[in-house]
Amino acid sequence: MFEPLCAALDAAGIACTRNELLADHCTFRIGGPADIFIKPCDEIQLCRAVAFCKEQGARYYLLGNGSNILFEDAGFRGAVLDLTAMKTGIGMKENVPGEEPGVVYCNVTVGAGMKLSTLCNFALNHSCTGLEFAYGIPGTVGGAIYMNAGAYGGEMKDVLTSVEYLAADGNIVEVPAAELDLSYRHSIFEENGGCILSATFRLKKGDAASIKARMDELMQKRIDKQPLDKPSAGSTLSISAVCGATATAGLPSAKSTAVLWSTWVAQLVPMYWHFVMK
Repeated sequence: MFEPLCAALDAAGIACTRNELLADHCTFRIGGPADIFIKPCDEIQLCRAVAFCKEQGARYYLLGNGSNILFEDAGFRGAVLDLTAMKTGIGMKENVPGEEPGVVYCNVTVGAGMKLSTLCNFALNHSCTGLEFAYGIPGTVGGAIYMNAGAYGGEMKDVLTSVEYLAADGNIVEVPAAELDLSYRHSIFEENGGCILSATFRLKKGDAASIKARMDELMQKRIDKQPLDKPSAGSTLSISAVCGATATAGLPSAKSTAVLWSTWVAQLVPMYWHFVMK
């Protein structure tokens, strides 16, 4: 049933393979084959690939670094688009006017498929501060924006100024960050079906040594607390802390919810950890 889609991709020069094992493309190292695995080399090919999928009525999934997903052993019935295959660069505009007088700002624009670590190192190399919190988050720029990723007191929404994305109607639009409904691990992209193409961040000029020291400090915290050499999602939430925050927010049944979640996690985590380690 995917022959017409494959033919359209081949005719457009868009690389694709059949029955690609998804375990090779996610950090948990689990998951069966995808019917079609598409590797667009740039934004134009990505937009065309999405259009082809829609024309053929094929289910599709946009995959970044694969660090926040569990694929089924049965695989994915449809097309998986690998955003990390895209060639992407970084652009920077210096001396941008900002809110604080006397502070030098820079706008950094980057493609969605670039790894966060690459963006953070670029900022470091140009003495730009603001992204230190993101260093070590195992994901791409697009994935981080999609879920408003954050750590150690920082979030993407703190430094994001605008996003260019492919809308569900096929048009490419640019939207300021203020209109993206960015909240705790949430953005408008979870509802609107948009495909993030690129993003612009506003960073401050700072001291490279101080920036590197902060990045090294946060990375060491990850190394001390997380099994980075094992298949994982990069972090683990403390259920008690999450439920405690829920309780203080005054939501109903917080105590019973905490008990249910704690019981479920206590049963699931040892079983799942054993599976992953095998």
